This record gives sequence, C-alpha cells and structure tokens, in this order.
Amino acid sequence: MTSRLPNAHPSSLHHGLIFQRGLRDFTPGKSKSDHLNTVATLAHPSGYQSVFGRWQVSLNALRLGTSGNGTTEFARLHTTSRLVVGLGTASVVETSIALHRIYGVPYIPGSALKGVARRFARQALGDDWSEGSNAFNLLFGRAGDDDSFRGLVTFHDALPHPGRWTLHPDTITTHHPQYYTTTSKDVPGPSDGDDPNPVPFLAVTGEFLLPLTGPMAWVQAAARILRLALRESGVGAKTYIGYGRMDLVADWLPEETSQEAVRNTNRGASLSPATRPTKEVRVDRFAVHKGNTQEYATATIKADDKTMNIIAAKNIEGIEAIADRKGKGPAMCTVVSVGGNNWHVVSLRLLEK
Repeated sequence: MTSRLPNAHPSSLHHGLIFQRGLRDFTPGKSKSDHLNTVATLAHPSGYQSVFGRWQVSLNALRLGTSGNGTTEFARLHTTSRLVVGLGTASVVETSIALHRIYGVPYIPGSALKGVARRFARQALGDDWSEGSNAFNLLFGRAGDDDSFRGLVTFHDALPHPGRWTLHPDTITTHHPQYYTTTSKDVPGPSDGDDPNPVPFLAVTGEFLLPLTGPMAWVQAAARILRLALRESGVGAKTYIGYGRMDLVADWLPEETSQEAVRNTNRGASLSPATRPTKEVRVDRFAVHKGNTQEYATATIKADDKTMNIIAAKNIEGIEAIADRKGKGPAMCTVVSVGGNNWHVVSLRLLEK
C-alpha cells in the first residue's frame, strides 16, 4: 500500500501525521525501522513556537487567579533517560508514542503525570498520604456516586519547549517470541537457537513545561510528590529498565531529595487550624452532598473586602446538625488558609435568615 503523502516532507507537516500516515509500504524487513528513522529526523514544526507562546499566555491568565481556582505555576521537566508515553497505543507499526493530535509534538498527558504522583503518594509516603486519607482525597480527588470530588490541583499536559526535544529510534527485542506468545503446553522452553524479534519504537528526550493549577499550598505538595515520583519511578513505558526518569525544576519550589522530607513537609496538608491562619467568614448559600461532603470549589465570597475561594472537604464540624443540606444558608464558617486567597472549611454553623 503506497502512501499519498509527498516524498519530501515540509516542516509544516507534523510528526504525528507522518508517523500514522506516512509509511510507504508494509513489506516485511526494514520498512518499519526506516519509517521511524524518517519521523525522528523530521524538522521541528515551523509554527509550534508561536503556539507554545500563546499557550503560556493563556495559562498566565489563570496564574492571576481569574479562574477562581487559585494560581497556576510552571515547572520544567528534564528527561534524564529516554521517555516513551503511549507505547501500547494502536498504530501502523505496532508501537506508538504520544504525539499531540494538533501540533504533532511529543507531549506528556496530564493524566499520566497525575497517575504517577497518585500511585507514588499511596505506595511510598506513609499513612498521611494513604488512599482515602484527607490529604490524598483533597489533592487527587475521589470517586463515588454521591461524593465524588475532582481534586484541588489540575495537572495540565506537559508540552515540550520549542527546539529542546529530540525523537530517537529505539528497539524492543523479544529473544524468545514463541515461548512468550504460545499458550500450548507443548511449546519448547527458551533456548539460544530461538530467533529474536526486534520491534522498533520511538522515544524522546528533552525539556517539557508542566503547568499546575490550584491553591498554592496544594500545587507545591503536588510538585514535591511528582518530583520524587519522576526521579524514583518514572513515567510512561519501560520504567522498570530505566526509561521515563525526569527531574522537576521550579524556582517557586524548595529542593527536597528524600521521601521523609516530603512526608514532613506535607503533613500540613491535613489543614490543622493550629498550624495555619484561621478566620470566621459568612457564607450566604452552600450545598452539602451525601457523605457529609461540601464543595465550594467554584464559589467565592467577600470577606474583609477580599474575594476568597472557599473549598470544603469531608467531616466538617457542625455539618451533622443540618437536616436539609441543599441550598442552605446563611452560615458562619471557620476557615483555614491553604495558600493565596484559598481557604478550607473546618466548621460551620447556621444563622437565622
């Protein structure tokens, strides 16, 4: 089958289009390797630098707090080994890599980064960050029919800096393909006489920009956890042999190099009023869902001539005394600071209308 794309690929054609539609034929042999070599040596998209600049400008608007969800901070991710995200996605060459659907550049989905941080927190950071704990639920969210919550921090997709990324042809070699793919009990064991089966794929190295949006204290907590997770566990495929390792660098984030340091730093995420500023504020209307869970993530109130973003979580003192929990108010809330203009509800009492 012959491709209808031109033989000479101009820089305006992005890597994803060439990768998925530019294979000249499907003849066995070197055709897949040659195709991936072609994709890896393409010039960077000519218009991507302006796209990247507009993307930063739009996120800087969130940084000013206009979204009502806190600040947006930028962290730089530097690969310390080759990275491949989306290796198992269907493609014409068996293996794949995450290439932006519109711009054609390699990127790291925010869902992948959030998943890596979530798993690392659950497995490595002790009881304070165990699944179902207050800090864990507030940062990463929780699923449920009546009390679901998306989490306080948004992990955006990480896009590569223009001119600071490189695609690399790479190879997975299955040395004993028959042994690994045959389900019959009579298959012979692996031996030196087996024919290796090399499978080509693409990996990437370079620098990526990751935006994180949310209350500043929680953005810092997410970045600290993600920094450790990327260094120790990696992201993407083949992490067990060293792929996917990255360094997270941010001017607004102090350097921590151990799990214990992150545990100690983030114990403040339990939002104890004894360790953070508190104040009394009036809320005109609020809603409480099943499971004693309030969510003010999109609401703002006026207090001390300042707009405050009020965020509530599970097991708030005084909530059990409210029978009808929908559209109630007014109420006085004790709130604790979680950074910036973001406050967390720790107690609530109804007022007479």
